[in-house]
Amino acid sequence: MRRLLALGLLAVLPLAAGCGGGVSKEEYVASVSAQLGQVDAALATLEAARPDEVAAVATDVQLRLVAAANALAALEPPDALEEAHGVLVEGVRALADEIGGVVTLAASGAELPQALEQLSELGSLAKLAEARELLAREDVELEPPAG
Repeated sequence: MRRLLALGLLAVLPLAAGCGGGVSKEEYVASVSAQLGQVDAALATLEAARPDEVAAVATDVQLRLVAAANALAALEPPDALEEAHGVLVEGVRALADEIGGVVTLAASGAELPQALEQLSELGSLAKLAEARELLAREDVELEPPAG
């Protein structure tokens, strides 16, 4: 599992490395969308996990979210998007932290729907919604890449 995480991190480092020093809005949006695609994919694996896999999968998801948050933090947004970018990074980091609660619930024998229900009450989701709103004010709509 750690090897897969390391390979995933290596895959996102070139994105982060290529986005420093005054990137265009289009380059920024493409890089952030790719990272959000990684977040969506990680969360999808959690939703698809069998009950006996939830604790292990949630742990992996948490590590993948930390990697995505670190890659996002390494991006240098255009000046107009700095505030939204900061909120986005905070939201992904908070989500990674809060997934720990899913790990704890799953380890205690909670069913997956009960563990995932906790996510709907998390502050990280409000942060991510705030980031999308701030980005929308700058005419930025983020979508995960197709595929």
